[in-house]
Amino acid sequence: MSRIKRMLLALSLAVFAAFVVAACGDDEGDSGGDGGSDGGYEIALLTGDNHDPFFITMNAGAQEKAEELGVNVEWQGPAKYEPAEQIKVLNSVMQQDPDFLLTAPTDVNALSQPLKQVSDGDTPIITVDTDVAATEVRLGNITSDNELGGKVAAEYIAEKIGGKGKVLLINQAPGISTLDARQKGFEQELKKHPDIEYLGVEYTQDDPNKTAAAVGAALQKDPDLKGIFAVDTLTAEGVATGIANANKADQIVAVGFD
Repeated sequence: MSRIKRMLLALSLAVFAAFVVAACGDDEGDSGGDGGSDGGYEIALLTGDNHDPFFITMNAGAQEKAEELGVNVEWQGPAKYEPAEQIKVLNSVMQQDPDFLLTAPTDVNALSQPLKQVSDGDTPIITVDTDVAATEVRLGNITSDNELGGKVAAEYIAEKIGGKGKVLLINQAPGISTLDARQKGFEQELKKHPDIEYLGVEYTQDDPNKTAAAVGAALQKDPDLKGIFAVDTLTAEGVATGIANANKADQIVAVGFD
């Protein structure tokens, strides 16, 4: 990770940690739990899964800031990045009555109602990275400029392939706010390059093995494929494997975002 990226990540984590503590200490509302009596607030961090390197990094930053602020952050996530599995973990987390919930929703629609139930129960919420369609259920969202990220990826690929050739996008699944935005930015930028043939999007459920197989199939169909954009960590891992398996590392420009 570059120095600039580390600084941005640290700044983002500091902002949301400070925001959480301020919200927990708001005298005008009941934040739930009993942490307010001694300031040792209990903060739940619920991510999309419990193993993605991005979420591991997010938790590491949250734990560092929590220690500095004298609060407790408990990190949980499902084994699979699926709305139904995340909702099960959410229900379990809320049985512990945390003072605050930080969460990366796995689907813009499927998590809206479950998070509304949490906020209706007076537990404040901030969404981190991903978001929900019902934005009124949370106090705010902290994320990257994902459309810009997709745009930059398209610009980079276009430059490296000389502005012409076939390009593919690999996504996890529709309905994930950050990934939808990255795809949107990528596709909008490609429209500015009429000599680039966009082959569309392949959804591979964030499975590196499925992604590698999809890349292999794409190369069988279009052996002159020039560029691939992978919208998150595990799809990028699968893209790299697929390219390596096909011995195309010197022929394809691959970009991953997370």
